[in-house]
Amino acid sequence: MVEDEEAVSYVIRRCLETSGFAVIEARDGETALKLVEKESPDLILLDVKIPRMDGFEVCRRIKEDLRFQHIPILMLTALTEQDERVKGLDLGASDYVVKPFNVQELLARVRTTLRRSRADLDASPLTRLPGNSSLERVILSGIQSRQPFAILYVDLNGFKAYNDHYGFSRGDEVIRRTAKILQSAVLGGTDFLGHVGGDDFVVVTTAERAEPLCKDIIFRFDAAAPG
Repeated sequence: MVEDEEAVSYVIRRCLETSGFAVIEARDGETALKLVEKESPDLILLDVKIPRMDGFEVCRRIKEDLRFQHIPILMLTALTEQDERVKGLDLGASDYVVKPFNVQELLARVRTTLRRSRADLDASPLTRLPGNSSLERVILSGIQSRQPFAILYVDLNGFKAYNDHYGFSRGDEVIRRTAKILQSAVLGGTDFLGHVGGDDFVVVTTAERAEPLCKDIIFRFDAAAPG
């Protein structure tokens, strides 16, 4: 949640937390972008009027970043002009709520936006990474841009044997840890990371970064692997 008015953020936080949601807060646009980098949230509640970069600019930057453009954004605004409300939607926001708002309406919009986003993305419930639909859009966008790009296919050797021997619970933990390793490798760049199922991941990056990124991923995985 990105909201600089303490009274408003308190109401929203209470509403969401009592409904079972975990809430991370930022008071300004720059802090919000840093938290998106660190936490990769499921949804962003974003006020338009915030200090140190307004909500429109925050929305634009998130939607231009391949790593985070799949995250749905629900904009909070006191703006009454229709063209201002439309601006957020044009920048990629999923929906908006006009302040002052009814908390039950806000909660309903949050739940609806999350359901729609998960259906659109086919996101992995295990890793929370975007899935095949999002990957297809990113690749199509790369083709249309006519700029060179590279696709890295990441697969765990011997995973099926490990899964069969130790069980699905241990196997799921390996998948989650692998996702974290991959996220740390692409952190700070503009690479797209997706989980296409099982032990298979895909990274979309630049042609120049492909080989060094592969080496970095292998190094990080070997360093984290027991034994």
